[in-house]
Amino acid sequence: MEKDKFLQIFNNIVLNKLIFKHVSSIHDVVYKGLEKFSWSELIKYPDKMAGNSYLNELKLYYTDHSITGDMYPTIEAAIKSGSFEILKYLVYLLKPISSSSLHQKVSFDDILKYAAEHGSLEKVKYICEEFSKKRLNYYNALMVAPLSGDIEIVKYLADKLENCGYSQSRKEGDINTDVTFDSAAKVGRIDIIEWLAEHRSEDRAGSNMYYGAINGGHHHIVQYLLDINEPRREEPHERYGTLFDYSIYCDQLEIAKLLHQHNIRASFGNLIDVAALDANLDKIKWLNDNTTVIATVEAMDNAAFKNNIEILKWLKQHRNEGCSHHGFLDACHKGYMEVAQWLWLNYHETIILEPSVAIDAAIGNGNLELAKWLFTDLNQRPSALGMDQVAINNYKHILKWLVDNSLFSFSTSAIDNLSRTGNLEMIKWLNEYDPSIGCTERAIHAAVYHGQFETMKWLRENRTEISSLKTINHRIYRGGAEAINWAWDNFEIDLDEMLNKAIIMNKSEEVEKIIKRNPSFILDNKHISNTFFKAKRDIIKFFHDNNTPGVFNDKSMESAIKGMQIPLVKWLYENRSDCQCTIDGFVVAIETGHMEMIEYLLSKHPEFANQLTKPKELLKHYFKKDDIEMIEFILDKINF
Repeated sequence: MEKDKFLQIFNNIVLNKLIFKHVSSIHDVVYKGLEKFSWSELIKYPDKMAGNSYLNELKLYYTDHSITGDMYPTIEAAIKSGSFEILKYLVYLLKPISSSSLHQKVSFDDILKYAAEHGSLEKVKYICEEFSKKRLNYYNALMVAPLSGDIEIVKYLADKLENCGYSQSRKEGDINTDVTFDSAAKVGRIDIIEWLAEHRSEDRAGSNMYYGAINGGHHHIVQYLLDINEPRREEPHERYGTLFDYSIYCDQLEIAKLLHQHNIRASFGNLIDVAALDANLDKIKWLNDNTTVIATVEAMDNAAFKNNIEILKWLKQHRNEGCSHHGFLDACHKGYMEVAQWLWLNYHETIILEPSVAIDAAIGNGNLELAKWLFTDLNQRPSALGMDQVAINNYKHILKWLVDNSLFSFSTSAIDNLSRTGNLEMIKWLNEYDPSIGCTERAIHAAVYHGQFETMKWLRENRTEISSLKTINHRIYRGGAEAINWAWDNFEIDLDEMLNKAIIMNKSEEVEKIIKRNPSFILDNKHISNTFFKAKRDIIKFFHDNNTPGVFNDKSMESAIKGMQIPLVKWLYENRSDCQCTIDGFVVAIETGHMEMIEYLLSKHPEFANQLTKPKELLKHYFKKDDIEMIEFILDKINF
């Protein structure tokens, strides 16, 4: 669409609302359960921008933010969903950072590994080429490469591993390199298995391809492994058990039958219990008729949990393990009336219940009809804690029934618990119906913590336990500026503590309110340092606009450098002459391994190249890590 026509349509408020109403409706149907964001929200999340290929917006975001703050989800989104141009841009931002930083390690190995599993050959090659000086761990990437389904990625990484020149020194620290074969089995690729067998035979010893094939549900791979007489573990896998057990755990009945045919039948698990949890009656029948595996009461309990009356009836007819009270309580909890009644009818002798436990489970989850049956037929009476849960979940229909049947008794913590939900209507109702219901100062603390301002005010005005309080939790800042003003008029508050907590949360509006109220404030240096380390721009801008004393100094700059906040460092140089780098800060820059940062600081302070008192000490770490890239960079920039 032409831009002018596009703007003409979307600047029309009627058309705009109509279009986006339908866009939202379609999204809810097609992408049910997935997050959706307004534009103003989207541009705050770099991973969402990267995943949806908003390159210009991402570049704008990183003019004010460091790549290190949200690096992994962002680059993973670019690898998995974003455009190649997005990946190139993120690699460009990461490339100047050492792989062995002392302060904030960037795992280039993990980036390559993720690309090997979720990316394309083009993206894998680009990462390997651009990060060629990072001494990438090709072993770890090769382990998961078959999961991509692209044999060319496997071949490429195997070649990189073979020719990298440092493979033997890196292999010592790697674990589970044999997983490469398992990954190929997991995705059902015989061609990859055979290629690996020919070219990476050293990784085959100790592999668990049978388990990988079972996990992936690949009957043909299991058959292939049996046909070539692939060795099997003599002992059960410490995590997955025997092959036969694992096939049942993975709900792979046909594979279990195949193993059974080949006399692979060792089992140490309660497999009928597992099959009941999978709600798979065919599997239960086959296990019962063809094996000697055992079952426990958990079989029926699991069937009850899954609301499967058919399996329950079959188990009663063909097995004699029975059930426990857990299955009955699960049915009550989930509102499975038919299952609960059937279990009680057939196994009430073994279902031992406390007087309130079943009805508490029912009412706490809004299951009124089941609660009525428990009340009438089993003489269950709800406990105070159970009724608290009804109030917290706002089940008004349950409350009405409780009141009508004189089953009304809340605990002393009812209002305390309700205060965090913001359900002021329910709090008022409880208070009016039974003024004796308890309340402690935890109620207002909960309301404060969860930002429930109206609840705070009501508690202060209507509950003597709260109206008599002199002080209030410093987390009042969570309620915003309005809540802070109200708290000042009603409580004694440690303003310095509140201020520093608001700084931690990057609440600039609240910080402004507190400082105006408390001009003689005392800032915590630790929190100021953290503000610059994490580049909390709103707070920093507020301090800058108000020229707040004690904030901008060489230590603040040092914290920004340590946090690899290069956009902030540049901003400070442009806007704050009192917040510049010293030689100590430059040492921190070298320790971070951020080469762009070091070059920028040297452009501002060329003399730093000659002022390091112990330059060789700074090299020790990078020699220890065999970081040739960083060693060469330092030798080029620093005069020894």
